[in-house]
Amino acid sequence: MREDQKQQAFPDDDNFGISMRDYFAVRVMQGMLSNSEFTTVINSHDKFAEMSYRMADAMLRAREG
Repeated sequence: MREDQKQQAFPDDDNFGISMRDYFAVRVMQGMLSNSEFTTVINSHDKFAEMSYRMADAMLRAREG
């Protein structure tokens, strides 16, 4: 695996993949949107995205430590 692919999700020889940050954010958002408590309290798409990326950043920090 190339050095620049180490922080990518699902890389292979033909596909660079997506960043780990984007992958984590997608998974976090998927979980939040499947929980009715989140969807009734948070009604802003921007807020969902912001929260997802904040959690993704925390997950990346946890991987480093």
